[in-house]
Order: sequence, then structure tokens, then C-alpha cells
Amino acid sequence: MKLIKNIGKRKGMPFGLYECPECGCEYEANKYNVNRGYSTKCRPCGYKSSTTKNSKRGRKSKLYPVWQAMKQRCSNPKDKNFHHYGGRGISVCDEWSDYEVFYDWALSSGYKNKLTLERTDNDKGYSPSNCEWATQQVQTINQRMSKTNTSGYIGVHPQAKDNIFIAAVRYNGKRHYIGCYKDKVEAARERDAFILNNKFPHPLNFKYFNE
Repeated sequence: MKLIKNIGKRKGMPFGLYECPECGCEYEANKYNVNRGYSTKCRPCGYKSSTTKNSKRGRKSKLYPVWQAMKQRCSNPKDKNFHHYGGRGISVCDEWSDYEVFYDWALSSGYKNKLTLERTDNDKGYSPSNCEWATQQVQTINQRMSKTNTSGYIGVHPQAKDNIFIAAVRYNGKRHYIGCYKDKVEAARERDAFILNNKFPHPLNFKYFNE
């Protein structure tokens, strides 16, 4: 859409006069909404577009709730998972504010039923360069350390009663018990060694420059 001119503020919000990219007519819209990817068409064309999104390509598609949930956990403080995403700075890239753009990327990136949207770097947001489709098993493996784990190391859990640390790893539905250790660093290194020896895809606690 093309901004023709600024109109001024209405109830404290900036408005502009735009040219609809589909029919060419002029329409007024909240500039803040337009910058966020909303109100990018005149009302009749926008209604026609929303009707299209109710088709297989739109809201009835299995991808629509994936897209909607992604946005909610990054932008809605009331979402139960917001503190894991938006609350720690994880956001959705501007281009994915448009569902159809996300839909096209998903199909071109190998989306299939039962695959989940996975960020390759858990400290970065949702974008084409940082996302891929993965099985639930892979996503579980890549999850960050649980808040209930007070050892500070992935897969290492303290046993206060015996004053020891248990190292273990779960893969393909099976829990692999590695051992008990008096030192949590030793437990973490033994877990890393077990993962490397068995060529498991799990994240490591330490970086090894000779990998």
C-alpha cells in the first residue's frame, strides 16, 4: 500500500490516507496498525482477503493455528507460555505478520503434518533464517534446561538426600542412566561424553574444540 498523505491524530493515534494495492481506491487507516501489517487494504478488499483465508489456504488450514499460537506466545502477556517467549525477548519477524507469507514459507520449507515449528537458535526469534520443521522428538531434545533443574547443567540432577548428582539422557522414549557423581561438573562432562560416543543429537553442556 502507498501512503498518500498524513491525516493527523485521532484519539491520540496517527492516521494516514493510503492507496489500496488491490483496487487502487483511497482509504484511511491507523498508521500504527499499517506498520504492524494490518489494515494494508481497503475494507472491501480486506474482507475479500479474509474470506479467502477461511479456505484450505487460510483459517481451515492446519498451519493457521501454528501461526496464531506463534504470535500469541510472543506478543500476548496473557498467554500461558509468554514468559518463555515474548517475556524474554523472542519475537516474530515483520514479514510473518502476514499469514499467507508464513504459509508459503512453510510449504516451501518441507512442512508436513505432525511436524513442529522449531527455532534453530533458542535465543533468537521466529524468522525464515532461524526456523525449520522438526519432529516432536527433536524439539524435545532441543528444549532449554528445566527450571526445576538446580544443578545448572543439562541432564544433571542433584539428589540432596545422598549429596550426589545423577547424569542421564532421554532419547527415543528411553531414559539412559549414565551414573552418579559427587561433583556436578564431572556429571555434566560424563553426560557429554556419553552423547558424543553414542552420536545423540542432544545439546552439550560444554564446547569441545576437537569435535
